[in-house]
Amino acid sequence: AAHAAAALGAKVVLVARSAEKLEAVRQRVVAAVAGADVEVAPLDCTDDDAVHAYFAKRFAGNDLHHLVVTAGPSAGCGAFATDTYAGVKRQLECKFLLQWSAAHAAAPHMAGGGSIVFTSGALSKRPGKGSSALAATNAALECLTMALANDLAPKLRVNCISPALTRTNAFAGMPAEKQEAMFAGFAKQLPAQRAGESDDIGHAVAFLLTNNYTTGAVLPV
Repeated sequence: AAHAAAALGAKVVLVARSAEKLEAVRQRVVAAVAGADVEVAPLDCTDDDAVHAYFAKRFAGNDLHHLVVTAGPSAGCGAFATDTYAGVKRQLECKFLLQWSAAHAAAPHMAGGGSIVFTSGALSKRPGKGSSALAATNAALECLTMALANDLAPKLRVNCISPALTRTNAFAGMPAEKQEAMFAGFAKQLPAQRAGESDDIGHAVAFLLTNNYTTGAVLPV
C-alpha cells in the first residue's frame, strides 16, 4: 500500500510500533519509487490515547487526505471449544478496535474528499475450521466499513479490502518449505492459480484511494 500511494505522488506517513521495521519499509519505498516522500512515526497503535494524541498533533491542520489501516494480525485463537474469552477479546482489540481507533482519531483531522481504507480478510466470507474469532473480527470490520460510509459522508469515503492468503512478512516465522507448501496448496484452489502478492494489495488500495465514487465497498483481493 505504501508503494502504491507513493507511486501516486502522495506524501506517505508510515505508522507502526517498530521503528526498525518502519525504517526498512521507508527505505524500500524510497528505492522503488523515484522522488518518494516518506515519513515514519513509531507508535503503539493499540494505545487508543496515544493514537488520538498523535493524529491531533501531526495533522492539526486537518491536512490528512487518506488513511489506510493494514495492522491487525491473528491473535492466535483457534478452535471454539478451546478459545477463551480473554483470547477472543485480544483478537478484537488487536484488529477491530485497533482499526476503529485509527479511524476515530484520524477522521476529525482529514480533508474533505478523503477516504479511509480498512483491512479485513477472506475468512469473513469463508470461515475455515478453527477460525471463528478472526472470521467474526473480519466481518465486524466490513460492517463498520458500511456503517461509517454513511456516518462520515459526504466528507469522507470509507472502504475495506479483504485479502485472501497473501505472501507477506506475516509468515516470516514459518520455515520456507512450509510456506511454499501452504501457498502452493492454496493456489490450486484459485482461478489465478497463485497466492496473492503485496503488490496485488497495493493495486487494490490505489483503486479505492483514487475512485471518488466508491464508498461502503468491501473489495476481495
